[in-house]
Amino acid sequence: MKFNRILFFLLISLLIPHSLEAKLKKNEFRLTTYSCLKKIESSLLKANLVHQTKIDTIIIDSDKVLKINGIDISAMSIKGNGKYITTKSARKTDVMRINFQIENNENITSGYKEVYILIQNPKGKILNKKGTFEVLGGNELYYTEKTNAYYTNNYLKISILTDRFIQKIIRGYYTITIYIENYPVGLEVLKLR
Repeated sequence: MKFNRILFFLLISLLIPHSLEAKLKKNEFRLTTYSCLKKIESSLLKANLVHQTKIDTIIIDSDKVLKINGIDISAMSIKGNGKYITTKSARKTDVMRINFQIENNENITSGYKEVYILIQNPKGKILNKKGTFEVLGGNELYYTEKTNAYYTNNYLKISILTDRFIQKIIRGYYTITIYIENYPVGLEVLKLR
C-alpha cells in the first residue's frame, strides 16, 4: 500500500507543469525525489502515456482536490447466465469493478464531477481506450471509463463496472488510476495470475 501511494505521488508529478506555482497553504505538500521521477518519466514516455513532461518540485493545494479512500478493485468474469464472479485469473477476467469513496470537502463547489478511470496492462497500454481528457498541465491521457458523479460536499460512494475488455488480458500487474476533475486522486495495483 505504501508503494502505491509513493507511485501515485510520483505520477502526479509528471502531470503538473514546471511553471505551475500555487501559494503554499497548510494542506499542501512537496515532492522532490528527482532521480525516481526521471525513471518514471522515461518509462511513461516510452509507453506513450504522456508526450512531454518537466519534473521539479511539486506544489498541490489539497483544498482544491477531492480525496478518495477505500479503493477496492476486483477482476470479474461473466458467466453464461450473466452473473459476475470475482477472479484472480487473467485468462478468466472479462471486466473490472472499481469501488471507492469520495471524502467530504467543504472547500469544493458541489455539483457534477467528472470521474475518469485509467487501467494499464503490465505492458503499459491503456485498456478499452474510449477517449482522451486533459489533465493539469495540458497533457492529454486516454481513459478506460468515465462517469459523472453528483458531489454534495458529503461522502459519496462510487462503483464503476468497466465494459467487457476487448484486449487480451495477460498475467501481471495492472495499474488503475482514478482522476476527478482532471486531478489524479488515487492509484491501485491489481495482480492477475
